Amino acid sequence: EFLGAYLKPWRMYVRNSTLKRMRRKVIALDRYAMEHRADDNLPIKLRDTLSSFGGVLGHYRSYAIRRSMFGRMNHVWHHGDFDTVWQKYVLPPPKSTLTF
Repeated sequence: EFLGAYLKPWRMYVRNSTLKRMRRKVIALDRYAMEHRADDNLPIKLRDTLSSFGGVLGHYRSYAIRRSMFGRMNHVWHHGDFDTVWQKYVLPPPKSTLTF
């Protein structure tokens, strides 16, 4: 065991306790997004937290885990989207307020 992973000579596995902790935080973050939809700092908080989790899980063969964990989030999709490998949460470009 080392920093949230089991190390084998042929592969690294994410520890179940690490996944459980991440899932709890992702569910809490989704619930927070539902309750505080008008918060201006929410998209940045979502981007930072979810990209961090995706970055940690990206060191392992965990595509299915990332897809199932992040795919169940219902209220996060209002603010951004994940890249094709479910590793990075991307915010849409800011809307321009300039009119000509």
